[in-house]
Amino acid sequence: MGSVTKNQHYVPQSYLRCFSVDNSFIGTFLIEDSRSFEKAPIKGQAKKEWFYDRNNEVENSFSEIEGRFLKNRQSIAEDPKAKLSRDQWEILYQDMIVQLMRTPNMANKVNSIIDAEAHRIWKHDSNPTIKELADAFTAKMPNAIIDAMYVVCKHPYILLDLKWRLLINNTNLPFITSDNPVCLYNQFAENRHNNLCGLALSGLQVFYPLTPQLGVFYFDGDIYKCGSAKRHFVEISPEDVIHLNTLIALNATANIFYNPQIIDLKTIQNIATTAKKYRKSTYRDAEIPIAQNSSYVIMQHIMPLCNLKLSFTKELDKARIASTMDYRRNVLLGNDNDPYTGF
Repeated sequence: MGSVTKNQHYVPQSYLRCFSVDNSFIGTFLIEDSRSFEKAPIKGQAKKEWFYDRNNEVENSFSEIEGRFLKNRQSIAEDPKAKLSRDQWEILYQDMIVQLMRTPNMANKVNSIIDAEAHRIWKHDSNPTIKELADAFTAKMPNAIIDAMYVVCKHPYILLDLKWRLLINNTNLPFITSDNPVCLYNQFAENRHNNLCGLALSGLQVFYPLTPQLGVFYFDGDIYKCGSAKRHFVEISPEDVIHLNTLIALNATANIFYNPQIIDLKTIQNIATTAKKYRKSTYRDAEIPIAQNSSYVIMQHIMPLCNLKLSFTKELDKARIASTMDYRRNVLLGNDNDPYTGF
Protein backbone atom coordinates (compact mmCIF):
# COMPACT_ATOMS: atom_id res chain seq x y z
CA MET A 1 0.00 0.00 0.00
CA GLY A 2 1.37 3.43 -0.96
CA SER A 3 1.66 6.47 1.27
CA VAL A 4 -1.56 8.16 2.36
CA THR A 5 -1.95 11.92 2.17
CA LYS A 6 -3.77 13.26 5.21
CA ASN A 7 -3.69 16.97 4.28
CA GLN A 8 -5.51 17.14 0.97
CA HIS A 9 -5.44 20.28 -1.17
CA TYR A 10 -8.63 21.65 -2.71
CA VAL A 11 -6.65 24.22 -4.70
CA PRO A 12 -3.66 22.47 -6.29
CA GLN A 13 -0.17 23.51 -5.25
CA SER A 14 0.74 23.52 -8.94
CA TYR A 15 -1.92 26.21 -9.52
CA LEU A 16 -0.78 28.36 -6.58
CA ARG A 17 2.83 28.23 -7.79
CA CYS A 18 1.74 30.28 -10.81
CA PHE A 19 1.12 33.16 -8.35
CA SER A 20 4.10 32.48 -6.08
CA VAL A 21 7.42 34.16 -5.48
CA ASP A 22 9.66 31.13 -6.00
CA ASN A 23 7.40 28.08 -6.40
CA SER A 24 7.60 27.48 -2.65
CA PHE A 25 6.06 30.54 -1.00
CA ILE A 26 3.09 32.76 -1.75
CA GLY A 27 1.62 35.95 -0.34
CA THR A 28 -1.45 35.16 1.78
CA PHE A 29 -4.05 37.57 3.13
CA LEU A 30 -6.46 36.24 5.77
CA ILE A 31 -9.90 37.77 5.23
CA GLU A 32 -11.26 37.16 8.73
CA ASP A 33 -8.70 39.20 10.66
CA SER A 34 -6.86 41.04 7.83
CA ARG A 35 -3.52 39.43 8.71
CA SER A 36 -1.03 38.90 5.90
CA PHE A 37 2.02 36.74 5.28
CA GLU A 38 4.32 37.61 2.40
CA LYS A 39 6.06 34.21 2.49
CA ALA A 40 3.50 31.56 3.39
CA PRO A 41 4.50 27.99 2.40
CA ILE A 42 2.37 26.85 -0.54
CA LYS A 43 2.16 23.33 0.87
CA GLY A 44 0.24 24.72 3.84
CA GLN A 45 -2.42 26.60 1.84
CA ALA A 46 -5.92 25.61 0.70
CA LYS A 47 -5.95 22.19 2.34
CA LYS A 48 -7.96 20.22 4.88
CA GLU A 49 -7.42 16.93 6.65
CA TRP A 50 -9.15 14.07 4.82
CA PHE A 51 -11.09 16.57 2.68
CA TYR A 52 -11.87 14.01 -0.04
CA ASP A 53 -11.42 10.58 1.50
CA ARG A 54 -9.23 8.45 3.76
CA ASN A 55 -8.03 6.01 1.16
CA ASN A 56 -6.65 8.68 -1.19
CA GLU A 57 -8.55 7.41 -4.23
CA VAL A 58 -9.95 10.87 -5.03
CA GLU A 59 -6.74 12.66 -4.01
CA ASN A 60 -4.69 10.40 -6.29
CA SER A 61 -7.12 10.88 -9.17
CA PHE A 62 -6.76 14.65 -8.88
CA SER A 63 -2.98 14.34 -8.78
CA GLU A 64 -3.08 12.54 -12.09
CA ILE A 65 -5.03 15.27 -13.88
CA GLU A 66 -3.41 18.29 -12.17
CA GLY A 67 -0.19 17.75 -14.11
CA ARG A 68 -2.18 17.78 -17.34
CA PHE A 69 -3.96 20.99 -16.31
CA LEU A 70 -0.69 22.69 -15.35
CA LYS A 71 1.04 21.76 -18.58
CA ASN A 72 -1.92 23.13 -20.54
CA ARG A 73 -1.96 26.43 -18.62
CA GLN A 74 1.77 26.84 -19.15
CA SER A 75 1.43 26.12 -22.86
CA ILE A 76 -1.33 28.71 -23.27
CA ALA A 77 0.52 31.30 -21.18
CA GLU A 78 3.60 31.05 -23.40
CA ASP A 79 1.65 32.60 -26.28
CA PRO A 80 -1.98 33.38 -25.36
CA LYS A 81 -2.62 35.09 -28.70
CA ALA A 82 -1.83 31.90 -30.62
CA LYS A 83 -4.85 29.91 -31.72
CA LEU A 84 -5.74 27.22 -29.21
CA SER A 85 -6.16 23.64 -30.32
CA ARG A 86 -9.36 21.79 -29.49
CA ASP A 87 -7.45 19.79 -26.87
CA GLN A 88 -6.14 22.96 -25.25
CA TRP A 89 -9.52 24.61 -24.76
CA GLU A 90 -11.19 21.35 -23.71
CA ILE A 91 -8.52 20.78 -21.05
CA LEU A 92 -8.86 24.39 -19.93
CA TYR A 93 -12.61 23.88 -19.57
CA GLN A 94 -12.05 20.68 -17.56
CA ASP A 95 -9.58 22.55 -15.38
CA MET A 96 -12.16 25.23 -14.60
CA ILE A 97 -15.11 22.93 -13.93
CA VAL A 98 -13.11 20.59 -11.68
CA GLN A 99 -11.75 23.51 -9.67
CA LEU A 100 -15.25 24.96 -9.34
CA MET A 101 -16.56 21.72 -7.85
CA ARG A 102 -13.71 20.66 -5.53
CA THR A 103 -13.69 23.38 -2.84
CA PRO A 104 -15.14 23.68 0.69
CA ASN A 105 -17.41 26.36 -0.75
CA MET A 106 -19.05 23.75 -2.96
CA ALA A 107 -19.16 21.20 -0.13
CA ASN A 108 -21.01 23.77 1.97
CA LYS A 109 -23.55 24.23 -0.84
CA VAL A 110 -24.18 20.49 -1.00
CA ASN A 111 -24.62 20.29 2.77
CA SER A 112 -26.96 23.28 2.74
CA ILE A 113 -29.18 21.48 0.24
CA ILE A 114 -29.08 18.26 2.26
CA ASP A 115 -29.91 20.11 5.48
CA ALA A 116 -32.81 21.99 3.87
CA GLU A 117 -34.21 18.78 2.40
CA ALA A 118 -33.87 16.96 5.75
CA HIS A 119 -35.73 19.71 7.58
CA ARG A 120 -38.45 19.64 4.95
CA ILE A 121 -38.91 15.91 5.60
CA TRP A 122 -38.77 16.28 9.37
CA LYS A 123 -41.32 19.09 9.27
CA HIS A 124 -43.86 16.77 7.63
CA ASP A 125 -43.02 13.69 9.73
CA SER A 126 -45.94 11.96 11.44
CA ASN A 127 -43.95 11.69 14.67
CA PRO A 128 -44.58 14.87 16.73
CA THR A 129 -41.27 14.44 18.60
CA ILE A 130 -39.31 14.63 15.35
CA LYS A 131 -41.20 17.78 14.36
CA GLU A 132 -40.53 19.33 17.74
CA LEU A 133 -36.80 18.56 17.78
CA ALA A 134 -36.07 19.13 14.09
CA ASP A 135 -34.60 22.60 14.55
CA ALA A 136 -32.07 21.26 17.04
CA PHE A 137 -30.35 19.11 14.40
CA THR A 138 -28.30 19.72 11.27
CA ALA A 139 -28.02 17.20 8.46
CA LYS A 140 -24.82 16.92 6.44
CA MET A 141 -22.61 14.42 4.64
CA PRO A 142 -19.10 13.50 5.77
CA ASN A 143 -17.85 13.69 2.16
CA ALA A 144 -20.17 16.25 0.57
CA ILE A 145 -17.56 17.14 -2.03
CA ILE A 146 -18.02 13.71 -3.59
CA ASP A 147 -21.63 14.63 -4.37
CA ALA A 148 -20.43 17.84 -6.01
CA MET A 149 -17.97 15.89 -8.12
CA TYR A 150 -20.79 13.51 -9.06
CA VAL A 151 -22.48 16.46 -10.76
CA VAL A 152 -19.38 16.86 -12.93
CA CYS A 153 -19.41 13.17 -13.83
CA LYS A 154 -23.13 13.21 -14.61
CA HIS A 155 -23.05 16.48 -16.57
CA PRO A 156 -19.44 16.96 -17.73
CA TYR A 157 -20.51 19.64 -20.20
CA ILE A 158 -22.75 21.55 -17.83
CA LEU A 159 -21.16 24.89 -18.78
CA LEU A 160 -19.91 24.01 -22.24
CA ASP A 161 -22.59 26.11 -23.94
CA LEU A 162 -20.83 29.21 -22.64
CA LYS A 163 -18.52 31.09 -24.99
CA TRP A 164 -15.07 32.04 -23.76
CA ARG A 165 -12.19 34.49 -24.12
CA LEU A 166 -8.70 34.55 -22.72
CA LEU A 167 -8.11 37.78 -20.79
CA ILE A 168 -4.58 39.11 -21.32
CA ASN A 169 -3.45 41.42 -18.54
CA ASN A 170 -0.58 43.61 -19.73
CA THR A 171 -1.25 46.27 -17.10
CA ASN A 172 0.89 47.14 -14.07
CA LEU A 173 -1.71 45.54 -11.77
CA PRO A 174 -1.57 41.71 -11.77
CA PHE A 175 -4.42 39.32 -11.07
CA ILE A 176 -4.68 37.87 -7.60
CA THR A 177 -6.34 34.56 -6.76
CA SER A 178 -7.94 32.85 -3.76
CA ASP A 179 -8.90 29.61 -2.04
CA ASN A 180 -12.04 29.58 -4.22
CA PRO A 181 -10.60 30.78 -7.53
CA VAL A 182 -13.45 30.11 -9.98
CA CYS A 183 -15.70 33.17 -9.75
CA LEU A 184 -19.36 33.26 -10.77
CA TYR A 185 -21.25 36.43 -11.63
CA ASN A 186 -24.23 37.63 -13.66
CA GLN A 187 -24.20 41.25 -14.85
CA PHE A 188 -27.41 40.61 -16.78
CA ALA A 189 -29.19 39.76 -13.53
CA GLU A 190 -27.52 42.58 -11.64
CA ASN A 191 -28.72 45.13 -14.21
CA ARG A 192 -32.27 43.91 -13.55
CA HIS A 193 -31.93 44.15 -9.75
CA ASN A 194 -31.81 40.36 -9.49
CA ASN A 195 -29.12 38.77 -7.34
CA LEU A 196 -29.56 35.12 -8.33
CA CYS A 197 -26.65 33.36 -10.03
CA GLY A 198 -27.57 29.73 -10.75
CA LEU A 199 -25.41 27.80 -13.20
CA ALA A 200 -28.32 27.45 -15.61
CA LEU A 201 -29.61 31.02 -15.48
CA SER A 202 -29.29 33.30 -18.48
CA GLY A 203 -26.46 35.79 -18.22
CA LEU A 204 -24.01 33.60 -16.31
CA GLN A 205 -20.35 34.67 -16.33
CA VAL A 206 -17.37 32.68 -15.02
CA PHE A 207 -13.90 34.11 -14.42
CA TYR A 208 -10.88 31.95 -13.61
CA PRO A 209 -7.46 33.62 -13.10
CA LEU A 210 -4.71 31.41 -14.52
CA THR A 211 -1.61 33.52 -13.80
CA PRO A 212 -1.06 37.13 -12.68
CA GLN A 213 -1.13 38.08 -16.38
CA LEU A 214 -3.74 35.69 -17.76
CA GLY A 215 -7.29 34.57 -17.05
CA VAL A 216 -10.15 32.85 -18.84
CA PHE A 217 -13.64 34.33 -19.03
CA TYR A 218 -16.73 32.25 -19.89
CA PHE A 219 -19.98 34.00 -20.75
CA ASP A 220 -23.52 33.45 -22.03
CA GLY A 221 -23.22 34.22 -25.74
CA ASP A 222 -26.96 34.82 -26.05
CA ILE A 223 -26.69 37.72 -23.60
CA TYR A 224 -23.24 39.28 -24.04
CA LYS A 225 -20.73 40.29 -26.64
CA CYS A 226 -17.18 39.94 -25.37
CA GLY A 227 -14.38 41.42 -27.44
CA SER A 228 -14.21 40.48 -31.09
CA ALA A 229 -15.78 37.33 -32.48
CA LYS A 230 -12.66 36.96 -34.66
CA ARG A 231 -10.30 36.64 -31.71
CA HIS A 232 -10.22 34.25 -28.77
CA PHE A 233 -8.55 36.79 -26.49
CA VAL A 234 -9.10 40.28 -25.09
CA GLU A 235 -6.43 42.67 -23.85
CA ILE A 236 -7.99 44.30 -20.82
CA SER A 237 -7.62 47.68 -19.10
CA PRO A 238 -6.36 48.56 -15.59
CA GLU A 239 -9.98 49.32 -14.58
CA ASP A 240 -10.99 45.81 -15.70
CA VAL A 241 -8.27 44.31 -13.51
CA ILE A 242 -9.44 46.33 -10.50
CA HIS A 243 -13.01 45.07 -10.92
CA LEU A 244 -11.94 41.45 -11.53
CA ASN A 245 -9.62 41.46 -8.51
CA THR A 246 -12.51 42.73 -6.40
CA LEU A 247 -14.60 39.84 -7.71
CA ILE A 248 -11.82 37.38 -6.83
CA ALA A 249 -11.58 38.76 -3.29
CA LEU A 250 -15.36 38.68 -2.95
CA ASN A 251 -15.39 35.05 -4.08
CA ALA A 252 -12.66 33.99 -1.63
CA THR A 253 -13.68 31.85 1.33
CA ALA A 254 -10.87 32.59 3.78
CA ASN A 255 -7.67 33.50 1.93
CA ILE A 256 -6.52 35.77 -0.88
CA PHE A 257 -3.28 34.71 -2.59
CA TYR A 258 -0.84 36.98 -4.43
CA ASN A 259 2.77 37.45 -5.48
CA PRO A 260 4.25 40.11 -3.15
CA GLN A 261 7.03 40.83 -5.63
CA ILE A 262 4.60 42.27 -8.17
CA ILE A 263 1.75 43.59 -6.00
CA ASP A 264 2.15 45.36 -2.66
CA LEU A 265 0.28 44.67 0.57
CA LYS A 266 -1.44 48.07 0.56
CA THR A 267 -3.09 47.23 -2.76
CA ILE A 268 -4.21 43.85 -1.42
CA GLN A 269 -5.68 45.53 1.66
CA ASN A 270 -7.58 47.99 -0.53
CA ILE A 271 -8.97 45.15 -2.67
CA ALA A 272 -10.06 43.23 0.44
CA THR A 273 -11.66 46.32 1.98
CA THR A 274 -13.64 47.02 -1.19
CA ALA A 275 -14.82 43.40 -1.40
CA LYS A 276 -15.73 43.28 2.29
CA LYS A 277 -18.53 45.83 1.96
CA TYR A 278 -20.23 43.60 -0.62
CA ARG A 279 -20.01 40.39 1.40
CA LYS A 280 -23.24 38.86 2.65
CA SER A 281 -24.93 35.51 3.09
CA THR A 282 -24.64 33.91 -0.32
CA TYR A 283 -27.09 30.98 -0.26
CA ARG A 284 -30.68 30.36 0.68
CA ASP A 285 -32.99 27.41 0.28
CA ALA A 286 -36.46 27.53 -1.20
CA GLU A 287 -39.16 24.86 -1.10
CA ILE A 288 -40.86 24.42 -4.46
CA PRO A 289 -44.31 22.74 -4.45
CA ILE A 290 -44.98 20.06 -7.06
CA ALA A 291 -48.35 18.74 -6.01
CA GLN A 292 -50.59 18.94 -2.96
CA ASN A 293 -48.41 16.72 -0.78
CA SER A 294 -45.03 16.88 -2.49
CA SER A 295 -42.27 19.39 -3.01
CA TYR A 296 -38.53 19.66 -3.47
CA VAL A 297 -35.83 21.98 -2.17
CA ILE A 298 -33.46 24.01 -4.32
CA MET A 299 -30.43 26.02 -3.26
CA GLN A 300 -30.36 29.52 -4.70
CA HIS A 301 -26.98 31.23 -5.11
CA ILE A 302 -27.53 34.77 -3.86
CA MET A 303 -24.90 36.76 -5.69
CA PRO A 304 -23.17 39.50 -3.69
CA LEU A 305 -23.56 42.42 -6.08
CA CYS A 306 -20.40 44.49 -6.53
CA ASN A 307 -21.41 46.74 -9.43
CA LEU A 308 -19.09 44.82 -11.75
CA LYS A 309 -17.92 46.89 -14.72
CA LEU A 310 -16.03 45.29 -17.59
CA SER A 311 -15.06 47.36 -20.61
CA PHE A 312 -14.76 44.31 -22.86
CA THR A 313 -18.28 42.98 -22.22
CA LYS A 314 -21.50 44.46 -23.62
CA GLU A 315 -25.07 43.28 -23.34
CA LEU A 316 -26.63 42.33 -26.68
CA ASP A 317 -29.75 44.10 -27.90
CA LYS A 318 -31.68 40.83 -28.00
CA ALA A 319 -30.94 40.32 -24.29
CA ARG A 320 -33.45 43.04 -23.46
CA ILE A 321 -36.36 40.68 -24.13
CA ALA A 322 -34.77 37.77 -22.25
CA SER A 323 -35.30 36.85 -18.62
CA THR A 324 -32.79 35.55 -16.12
CA MET A 325 -35.14 32.58 -15.76
CA ASP A 326 -34.62 31.56 -19.40
CA TYR A 327 -32.58 28.40 -18.91
CA ARG A 328 -29.57 28.03 -21.15
CA ARG A 329 -29.20 24.28 -21.00
CA ASN A 330 -32.64 22.87 -21.80
CA VAL A 331 -31.16 20.72 -24.56
CA LEU A 332 -27.94 19.75 -22.76
CA LEU A 333 -29.77 18.73 -19.59
CA GLY A 334 -32.82 17.16 -21.18
CA ASN A 335 -35.25 20.08 -20.73
CA ASP A 336 -34.50 20.29 -17.04
CA ASN A 337 -36.78 22.92 -15.52
CA ASP A 338 -34.66 23.54 -12.44
CA PRO A 339 -32.59 26.70 -12.96
CA TYR A 340 -30.23 25.68 -10.18
CA THR A 341 -29.17 22.31 -11.56
CA GLY A 342 -25.54 21.65 -10.58
CA PHE A 343 -25.81 24.14 -7.72
